[in-house]
Amino acid sequence: MVFVKKKFDMLRLVCVWLGFFFISDSSLGCSANAQTIEETSGLYDVTLSKEIQTDVNTVWKTLTDYSRLSTFVKGMTRSTVLEGHGSKKVVQQTGILRLLFFSKKFTVWLSVDEKYPRFITMTQVKGDFDHFSGRYDINQTGNNQVRLTWRGTLKPSFYIPPIIGKRLIKKNINKQFCDVISEIIARTNSKPKI
Repeated sequence: MVFVKKKFDMLRLVCVWLGFFFISDSSLGCSANAQTIEETSGLYDVTLSKEIQTDVNTVWKTLTDYSRLSTFVKGMTRSTVLEGHGSKKVVQQTGILRLLFFSKKFTVWLSVDEKYPRFITMTQVKGDFDHFSGRYDINQTGNNQVRLTWRGTLKPSFYIPPIIGKRLIKKNINKQFCDVISEIIARTNSKPKI
């Protein structure tokens, strides 16, 4: 009887962990309106999009607040502007990818090109990815309404177990996107009402 109980307890524990592993990203408190991730031979293409009640300037100021990103993007431990020449910057970012028992620290040096107020592109010039590029598109869709879209392509140079690869990338990128959205909303709500 004790043996059966131990097997049952072990099975219940495995079910809890599997439930956690396959938990919906909407449980993060933020859900992108559009979200896709495709993986081909370790190369991940990700698109996230969200409609926000805010103005373009608040979105822009949040996205370009590079030195403070690590204060509101969980998983990012450092973000520093190394060079800045007008709309072109070199930004170093350090962070951690996490899922269940897996975690991996990474650092990237990004060449950033800002085209106010429409988009920001970023391309890795050095770092822990074989490839990393991304783009934020900012589109005003109505009065005090903005659609923020992030598209990125990345291929980590470090090993990610295939069974968790797509899930790890999706969960971490969605979480960072949601952290940015939350900061935009907080900055919007802290503005004096006219």
